[in-house]
Amino acid sequence: MNFLEKDLEDIIYENANTVEGRELLRERGLDLGGHTYRQVSMGKYGIADLVNIFACTERINKGFSVHHLIVDIIELKKDIVNVDTLLQAAGYKKAVEEYFYEYCSKAWDDFEVRVTLIGQKLETASNFVFLLDELDWVRVYTYSYSIRGLEFQENGTWYKKNALDNKIIQRITNPSRKEVADIFHKIRG
Repeated sequence: MNFLEKDLEDIIYENANTVEGRELLRERGLDLGGHTYRQVSMGKYGIADLVNIFACTERINKGFSVHHLIVDIIELKKDIVNVDTLLQAAGYKKAVEEYFYEYCSKAWDDFEVRVTLIGQKLETASNFVFLLDELDWVRVYTYSYSIRGLEFQENGTWYKKNALDNKIIQRITNPSRKEVADIFHKIRG
């Protein structure tokens, strides 16, 4: 079976807008809240695959409320997520920010634009993954599609195996002290 980018988009979109579907996505590793839109025009910047919008109001002292808006641009790739994927999504992020500050900024106390990149693999042959580590507004997921269905894995941070080996490997998201010590030992050689 040939799994297409459109299939990935269809599955996420169809599940992201129901409570039951969001729970299934969460169980499969992809946590989305709010409402999801597909094929969203970003004007001169292009068309985003999916855009998830989450708005909430937080009540704080003496009835004062803070209104939060989170816009998550989701860029899908059938195969490899690479620097071109990031640049494409960064353009969409800029479009949302321009629109927000032009037309919506007075309605919200807090506004955040995030980018979620999803592909079957992440390009690790270059130093691209180190750039991802520095961008706190980017999340990266890889997906697998098998007899068990669609599953997502959020990618953590990255390091090179050692100074003599250019192979880049992923470390776990929350390493233990021993794992951190092992990483530094490998870096020093």
